Amino acid sequence: MSYSKHKLILQAYRISDLLAFIIAGLIAAWIAGISNHHSGIWEILSIRFTLVNLAGYLVLALLWLVVFDRIKLYSPMKPKQTLLEEAVIIGWATGIATGIYALVSFFFEISLFTHIFLLSFWVFSTALTLVLRKGLRMLLKKVHLGDNNERRIMVIGTNEAARNYVELIKSNREMGFNFVGYISNTRPESVPESEYLGAESDFKCIFDNTVVDEVVITLPIHDFTTEVEELIDYASAHGILVRLPMSQLFGSMFGNHVFRLRTEIVSRSPESASSDLVLSSGHHMGWEYIAKRAFDFCAASVLLILASPLMIGAALAIKFTSKGDILFVQDRYGYNGRVFRLYKFRTMIQNADELQEALRKQNERAGAAFKIKDDPRVTNVGKFLRKSSIDELPQLLNVIKGEMSLVGPRPLPLADYERFQEVSHMRRLSVLPGITCTWQAGGRDNVTFDEWMELDMAYIDNWSLLNDFMILLKTVPAVLFGRGAS
Repeated sequence: MSYSKHKLILQAYRISDLLAFIIAGLIAAWIAGISNHHSGIWEILSIRFTLVNLAGYLVLALLWLVVFDRIKLYSPMKPKQTLLEEAVIIGWATGIATGIYALVSFFFEISLFTHIFLLSFWVFSTALTLVLRKGLRMLLKKVHLGDNNERRIMVIGTNEAARNYVELIKSNREMGFNFVGYISNTRPESVPESEYLGAESDFKCIFDNTVVDEVVITLPIHDFTTEVEELIDYASAHGILVRLPMSQLFGSMFGNHVFRLRTEIVSRSPESASSDLVLSSGHHMGWEYIAKRAFDFCAASVLLILASPLMIGAALAIKFTSKGDILFVQDRYGYNGRVFRLYKFRTMIQNADELQEALRKQNERAGAAFKIKDDPRVTNVGKFLRKSSIDELPQLLNVIKGEMSLVGPRPLPLADYERFQEVSHMRRLSVLPGITCTWQAGGRDNVTFDEWMELDMAYIDNWSLLNDFMILLKTVPAVLFGRGAS
């Protein structure tokens, strides 16, 4: 696999950050050792570090890089920052990592991670990360691979996306990016004449007389003309890298700006294979998603066992206080529109579904979903079950069966989807539905339907295991205090 210049630079940043992590750890260990009346760094190391905890140290180093990555310190292209701004964001990243180490120390009783160690580690890791990154940038200016540390970039198009991309290039000169000019059939007033190279039909002449390392095409896919296709072929024939920003290329088709792109080999045999470019806006079925499913199964199984006495009590209360079945079972849409049977404790009278249309005029939630604050169909026991979220516990069975997840967009009745006004809202079906999600965890029971959908889309676009765990942690107080129950 070949790396473009900016990827090599980012890899160098990762090495620099790991070096800061190691040195800061040694300094903090030395300072913590002095406070504990130890003398000499080697004595401290012989006490603190053994082969047994080496694996744990490597995990902490990996976690260090993960936190930095989540804080966007390894973004390929980002707005230029002042020294103070960079120091603040690095301090934030090292602070989060140090806080996580403190939690690890609490649960695993790591004697090295004293208050003095953690404070020293945070201060020195912040300073060293900043200094080493600054030194790395100075070094990179002196070392180049035949290009004088310059990536000359030409942009195809003069639309707003093109101009925004050029601003990004200009703010990343320290990464070696240098804007050459625009190629487009039109030149708006916002584009200086000195930066306009010519029309798309003149691209061969422009290429032959201009040094170019990369071409960025900022046109939506439906605007690709024969000239643009020939331009791509011509650039590729010359070995020039071609970029196509996905938010501009596919944004008009999918209505959102977060995409995941990967390549996959579909093979029946070595002689018969297809290399596919895969575009997705849902979850990527990688190791994180497998870990999510494994956690869902284990956690739901344990919770089901622990909650079984509570569930038995709820079942008996329903049975002896109202006529009808104990469980409310309803068809819901699941992953990519698969229909499954959702389980809940019945909280309404037996013929509640038949009365819904008659009550629809009283619906308090605009949009496709149906909700009435004082729904007359809810039984007295049902009000308590809803307030305490006990009515949701049978859905742990759906999680174990793989039809739902602990965290994900709430599954809606089939009839609600028929009332959807925006096709883009259907993207909530691209992931497993969940027992809880962003708005329930925050106790925001008064959100509008459009806000609800926006929160679901944001969850999908920014999904991570860490985000799921945070939502679960926020759900606990929301359930205990009866906030967000629906």
